[in-house]
Amino acid sequence: MDQYDSGGLGGLFDVPDQVLLNAQAPRRPVVESALPPVWGDRAELLIASGTLPARARALVPEWNRPPALMPSPNVRPGRKSGDNGPQALHNDRMVDRHFSRTELAELYDYFNHWNVSPQNDFYIDLVMQADSVLDVGCGTGKLHRVARERGHTGRLVGLDPAEAMLEVGRRDRDDVEWILGDLVEGPYDGETEPLEKGTFDLIVMSGHAFQVFTTDEELRANLASIRRLLSEDGRFVFETRNPAVRGWEAWSPERVRTVDGPEGRRATCVHRLREVQGDLVTFTSDYSVEDWDEPQVSRSTLRFPDAETVNGFLVEASLRVSAQYGYWDRSPLTEKSAEIITFARPA
Repeated sequence: MDQYDSGGLGGLFDVPDQVLLNAQAPRRPVVESALPPVWGDRAELLIASGTLPARARALVPEWNRPPALMPSPNVRPGRKSGDNGPQALHNDRMVDRHFSRTELAELYDYFNHWNVSPQNDFYIDLVMQADSVLDVGCGTGKLHRVARERGHTGRLVGLDPAEAMLEVGRRDRDDVEWILGDLVEGPYDGETEPLEKGTFDLIVMSGHAFQVFTTDEELRANLASIRRLLSEDGRFVFETRNPAVRGWEAWSPERVRTVDGPEGRRATCVHRLREVQGDLVTFTSDYSVEDWDEPQVSRSTLRFPDAETVNGFLVEASLRVSAQYGYWDRSPLTEKSAEIITFARPA
């Protein structure tokens, strides 16, 4: 998740006009300092279709499955009898139909090209300064791909639970470590070595990827893994939406984006707000391309907590907030800030 929605969630549907207008806003130097408690947000992505192909059925959280997709009582979700392959662990909630279907993964970079948001320059600057970088929920891996293009010679690892997204990255670069898996389960293939403790100078979760953690348990488990993988002077950098600005209201009644897709065909994404319940916001995304018979629909739920609570989770994980900003120009966080951009270090 390296673009405004890199491998993650937000940029596909909520790039506000001011983001595009301010894409070249001057950037201030990063100054890390002791700050008041802050927190980010998390979210759950759901898969709406009850007619998914067999390979994608393992990606649907059990509590959101139609009866036809429920597993046999003695078979773990995502595992067929005798199946010890990657799909055995492929029930991770980070994977949404946006990213698990090949035809949708192919559209991702068209909707989220490098210049779609100033967050791209924000994160690439950090990556270029670090020797070893883990991009969690890397999606198509655009961040690491651009880093290599700009001469990064260190270790770049892209971790994502969606094979279709990783395949886009693999086709472009073979000098990045692409790992199918997640922070808690590790690599799904049973052959790739688990990531080692204290390995990374920088871990990033961009494109609002942090929002995929929908329960306290998920968040604690993933932050514990991040803390384990960080070097003692490493940094964890991520951003979440500021719920105070109620950004989801821009998705009602709908938000439409149309781009030139594969082979010049027009591709359209329509996002529609479906429900707001507490800090959980549910929406659907309809994707269509000129020669498709019908749109493909994905259903997602994002969590919009305020800034204070995430800091509590970071503290629990022995991480401390060292800097926080409200926008990509590193302006201070206020109630009107669109983003909650957080730098955390080992405590």
